[in-house]
Amino acid sequence: MGGSRAVRERRRLRRDLRGAVHALRSGTRRRLFTPVLHVGSLGGPEVTYDAGDALDLGLRAEIAAALVSRALAVVPGPEAWLTRVGTPEPHDLDLAWLPAVRRAFAEAGLTPRCVTVVTKNGWYDPVLDQTVVWDRLRIRSR
Repeated sequence: MGGSRAVRERRRLRRDLRGAVHALRSGTRRRLFTPVLHVGSLGGPEVTYDAGDALDLGLRAEIAAALVSRALAVVPGPEAWLTRVGTPEPHDLDLAWLPAVRRAFAEAGLTPRCVTVVTKNGWYDPVLDQTVVWDRLRIRSR
């Protein structure tokens, strides 16, 4: 029974990440846009930071910790995702921000459901080394 719960959670996460890709595609018309770090609930309340500035690791860690703290005020178990241009594969921006975000969650004593990268083409989870890409994303109403 425990395995089936984990499978259901993974399916729910994949559905929520698909929704995040759809929201980015439908909400961002420009081809080039500023990367944004989101902490909160996929498809729900979130706090954001424009992550396009070149910052050192210490400042990124402080910003990530502040975002996690602010997100806890609106969501009991926040997760994090970075939206950016490009393809869902490892990028310098991911390598700069995601370790700081994971550290902020660890310092808060939290295990996030995901710390991922979302682009208009799909999403990428660097911890699980999992990528999902769509040529034509279709969202069915329930």
